[in-house]
Amino acid sequence: WLTGPIFGKELLVTSRRKRYYLLRSLYVAALLIFIVIAWAGGVYAPSPGPAVLKTALMAEAGRTIVVTIIWFQFVTAQIIATVSLAGAISDEIYYKTLPVLITTPITSLQIVMGKLSSRLLHTFLLLAISLPLLTIVRVFGGIPWDYVIQSLAITITATIFTASLTLLFSIYSKKANDAIVKTISVCFLLYSILPGAFTFLAIKYSWPISPGNIFIYLNPWMALITATQSVMNPGATITMFYYLPHCAVMLSASAFLLFIAVVSVRRAATRRLAGRASIFTAIKERMAAKRKKTTKIAPERHGKIRFVKGHPIIWKEMRIAIIKGHWIKMLIGGVFAGVIIGFFYAVSIHNGVLSRKETQIGFVMAYFSVALLGTAFSAAACISAEKQAQTWPILMTLALDEKQILKGKILGSILRIWPFWLILIIHFLIFTLAGCIHWIALPFMLILVIA
Repeated sequence: WLTGPIFGKELLVTSRRKRYYLLRSLYVAALLIFIVIAWAGGVYAPSPGPAVLKTALMAEAGRTIVVTIIWFQFVTAQIIATVSLAGAISDEIYYKTLPVLITTPITSLQIVMGKLSSRLLHTFLLLAISLPLLTIVRVFGGIPWDYVIQSLAITITATIFTASLTLLFSIYSKKANDAIVKTISVCFLLYSILPGAFTFLAIKYSWPISPGNIFIYLNPWMALITATQSVMNPGATITMFYYLPHCAVMLSASAFLLFIAVVSVRRAATRRLAGRASIFTAIKERMAAKRKKTTKIAPERHGKIRFVKGHPIIWKEMRIAIIKGHWIKMLIGGVFAGVIIGFFYAVSIHNGVLSRKETQIGFVMAYFSVALLGTAFSAAACISAEKQAQTWPILMTLALDEKQILKGKILGSILRIWPFWLILIIHFLIFTLAGCIHWIALPFMLILVIA
């Protein structure tokens, strides 16, 4: 009664797709690479030593491997859930099959829960792959079962929350990439901006209660960090943390998001069934109609003809805006990003940690991750957008072969995200000249960016 026939249908369709076989292979390969790196870093001795020393290091290596596996699962599970659920409802709306589902005895609750449970099943199967490895390796490092259970509970509840948020955004997004970007933005706001802002205010105004003691039950990243610190540094003074209240809060938030999704699916389907546009599209059309009534009819203007220069595919890709829409939306997005970056710099300067190595590593990794994700999303959407706009057959009729089109798409997707990479390079150059970053790291960073 909860998922209906949607669960079986989605499970049957997704299980036959090659991408999921490839996903499992890549997951196991990446997990193996991380384990080998963690094992080599824990067992390797810088100088030849006795066998007793290497035997003692195996316990530490086992502990490091378990923590590496758990954090790898935590990050990849949320990424996979976001990507797999980004087009769950938007594809149904695009192919005009959602109104048909509403006319059947299938309820909106079954549509939402069937989509969610079928996509999450693949994600949880990937988590189950590493459970035997965790069971074997934890013996070497003496990792308690409590930490393994806590980490799995935090990972599962965080994945369910991220999947529910992505499913909700999928209803209001035309493309899967838009839902992914919205989910990442909201998670970044909830998990990074809000805790940082409240911590800064608590330090500045000397609040009696630390925000960390509250956000630890609202933020899965802080919860897993606290649980990991209690295992890696058993003698250190760490905030007491109980994972069951945190999991209850995350599941409650997921249930609230799913309730909104159930109501929204019904509304979106009925509007489509009645031949009306979505809520946001209707609001835009009303605002445009009001502006048309109040403004005078201006003489028709012809824009300047832009000639194609260089490779036509690269030229076309470079003309696509990073933030699509009106220039006001672009300005708001740029100002918002500038405020966030300035806030983190201000907090680092206020605490006197801007010149520290750990702070610079955090800034560089943040800029690099954002630029890398932007490049990945741009490359993932370059061909699907052509198919969705039904312009892909037109490209096939050009005097370009498949290799030239693919090469142009790849280079255009990379060059279109140049502002993100430019911010990383400017930060690196400024703090290298200031002496905060060693100059020897500059060529390695350039090689990493180019790669």
